[in-house]
Amino acid sequence: RAHALNAAAAFSVDSSEPDLPAAGRAFAEEALEIHRQNADAWGIARSTFMLGYVAIETGDFERALPLFEETLRLMTDLGYDHYIGLAAFNLSWAAEEMGDPGRARNLAAEILERALRTANPSLERAALDLVSGIAHDDGRFDEALEQKRRSLRLAHDLGDLQHTLDSLSRIGNTQAALGHA
Repeated sequence: RAHALNAAAAFSVDSSEPDLPAAGRAFAEEALEIHRQNADAWGIARSTFMLGYVAIETGDFERALPLFEETLRLMTDLGYDHYIGLAAFNLSWAAEEMGDPGRARNLAAEILERALRTANPSLERAALDLVSGIAHDDGRFDEALEQKRRSLRLAHDLGDLQHTLDSLSRIGNTQAALGHA
């Protein structure tokens, strides 16, 4: 039941129905309670991640930040490299939104290094989105474009339509900043 609730939480966030993200939080909270009752370390980590995911995807960065800090700790203890990277990605995003760009930069660099070390193209694509956004914000537009194009290639090669479209939008944003609208 708890694993199904975590899946329902993810689906609720990805839905366009306005009431579903609130339901997603309730699903993840119930899943976390069940996993705690069963002393399921993986389930606790996953449910904590899902609570953070609901928060960050609905713009509640203040709530998301400590949830992803906890997820990062739990996943590190468990040794789940992919989820360590996903938690760090979201933590970097939350840190940036909460006004801590230095932490966001450090996490983004660590995520990219982890993705390359573990040959994880999905995580590499996500990390490139972070580091390219930082380069763009710093006015390093050529570097940002190079990284955004790498991310686009990875998303395309992975057959990831959503992130292919996101990458095109990010490239367009940097082209516009360069005056190449």
